[in-house]
Amino acid sequence: MGRRNGQRRARGEGTVYKIVVRGRAVWRAELQWTDAEGIEQRRSAQRASESKARLELDRWRLEKSTNGVVSTSRALSTTVGTALKDYIAEAKISVRPSTSIWHATIAKHFSNLADRRITSLRRSDIRALAERDDLSPRLKQAIHRLLKAVLSRQPLARARWDELFPSRSTPRVTKREMRPWSASEAQIFLDLAKDDAHYTLYVLALATGARLGEILGLRWGDIHETAITVSRALHASDDRETKTKSSRRRIDIPPPVSATLAEHREALIRLGLPVGPESPVFGSTKRPGEPLNPSGVSHAWADLMRALSAHLPVITFHDLRHTHASLLLLASVHPKVVQERLGHSSITMTLDTYSHLIPTMQADASLVVGEALFSKVPDHKLDGALGEKKKPTRILI
Repeated sequence: MGRRNGQRRARGEGTVYKIVVRGRAVWRAELQWTDAEGIEQRRSAQRASESKARLELDRWRLEKSTNGVVSTSRALSTTVGTALKDYIAEAKISVRPSTSIWHATIAKHFSNLADRRITSLRRSDIRALAERDDLSPRLKQAIHRLLKAVLSRQPLARARWDELFPSRSTPRVTKREMRPWSASEAQIFLDLAKDDAHYTLYVLALATGARLGEILGLRWGDIHETAITVSRALHASDDRETKTKSSRRRIDIPPPVSATLAEHREALIRLGLPVGPESPVFGSTKRPGEPLNPSGVSHAWADLMRALSAHLPVITFHDLRHTHASLLLLASVHPKVVQERLGHSSITMTLDTYSHLIPTMQADASLVVGEALFSKVPDHKLDGALGEKKKPTRILI
């Protein structure tokens, strides 16, 4: 401990005084104040000369008056990489496992900024991420959003928030045009794809609107006579929880789909593959008991689309889900039912996603209301409604 030589100034103004440490005189800068949240804050530092100690105190005062934040030595040395690791570790406690894995995947693209101190980070560094040609628009947006989340917990970054993240700076993603098949096109596909190795999987996708990961996550214990139960999703050959709580659901299936699943099960038995309650419905022939790899199914779908391109519009596998929803909505099935089948978290999401169907549904609605209001009412019903009164005459004004 050192001996102090000097007087403190009023609280909140800070002070510089000389102390003796191990027989050597040094100057100590000290600042105490209460922040906006009522928390007591204190900063102190020892410098070799009075002038250096006063410079440190002046910096603290300036930061406190302009940013409301006075950086500590640890905060000044914090890098983007350190802040990112801390954020992912904290977020892992509260987010879904799939989200944590997604965070770790995105974090790999922060290598250029990992060693950069937050205090020296500039807008140009962040903009450079959005200008990279080797990243997809969606990935650029995800990187930008994760960086914002990470830096939002760093006081030194929040103090320069408008500089680092000006308005409208998030990379834009052009929404991919949805290309669902019509009912006739879906029927043509099912007829042409009957001999495909993944035919049952495609039938289930069209008949339930389930996501690829949800279908590959199905086990035979999830298959019932008139329905399937979605309780997990498969990603990169490992089972995880479904995308959201509402994604865990029961989906009714029509008799032809039940029959197709039964035929598929018999085919697996003939091949000697397991079909127990915990066995995958769509298992690998090379790795018995293991589900198919999502990437392999996606490649097989792309090959099939190329082979059928002369007969059908080429769509993505996910468009089978959109086809399912479109067929239901165009058949006047209530959007709430469609939401539950798709596993959307809210009916708003369902309506927003399929708003392209509204013009057609509006036209149908106009025909319905026209029929209700202007179809001819039988004379005897009109007479009964009017009683003894005369029929009204139309008056033009």
